[in-house]
Amino acid sequence: MASSDEKHVSSDDKNMSLQNVESTDVGHVENANAATTKEHNLTLIRGLKAYPRAIMWSILLSSAVIMEGYDTSMIGSFLAFPSFLNTFSNTAADDGTLEIVRR
Repeated sequence: MASSDEKHVSSDDKNMSLQNVESTDVGHVENANAATTKEHNLTLIRGLKAYPRAIMWSILLSSAVIMEGYDTSMIGSFLAFPSFLNTFSNTAADDGTLEIVRR
């Protein structure tokens, strides 16, 4: 929540602060533009060599998402296998069918 001082800032104060930021950060903007251009011109091999840690994090997180999706479909498939039911189920008292009971 904004404090009472932040609520009563005049438009002149806002314009002055924007002008100060624009005049002092011109060098930073130029450096950022140069870095962006340099990264856009990287080849695949140079990009792989330049950012190995970022690539490993990307592979790790992507693998986690893929495994989660695979896991949710796999658990439902296991419950349908007759051999899984024979191993991990109990016989229902009513009709003799196999069911998996949580303990």
